[in-house]
Amino acid sequence: MNFFSKKKENGFTLLEVLIALIILGIGLMPLIASELEAQNSYRTVNLTNKEVVLAKNIMSNIELYGNIFPLNKKGAVKSDKSFNYREVITSAAIPGVYQIKVYVFKKGGSYSSGVVLKMLSGS
Repeated sequence: MNFFSKKKENGFTLLEVLIALIILGIGLMPLIASELEAQNSYRTVNLTNKEVVLAKNIMSNIELYGNIFPLNKKGAVKSDKSFNYREVITSAAIPGVYQIKVYVFKKGGSYSSGVVLKMLSGS
């Protein structure tokens, strides 16, 4: 019996398995990065969509009731408390016509980061 003879064994060594896992990990990194970017884009689009819908709702109420005064109202959106709004009403060049801007933005943000809808309205 010779104890020093090499036998051919079936299977993989630990080093081969580790190298295969490293190559697999490097190959999957772009896929994981693109998935994270897609999720971030979805959140941004969803937030912007909510802001547009809420701004249209506020603008529709202004058109429906025709009451644009008091000037420069702001506060929390009644239907979704996680958003704030600001109405800015200015006189246009034509007497009796006002420019109305409605800003809707996520609470804690500024109105420059949200959406803006504009319209002209007569008094």
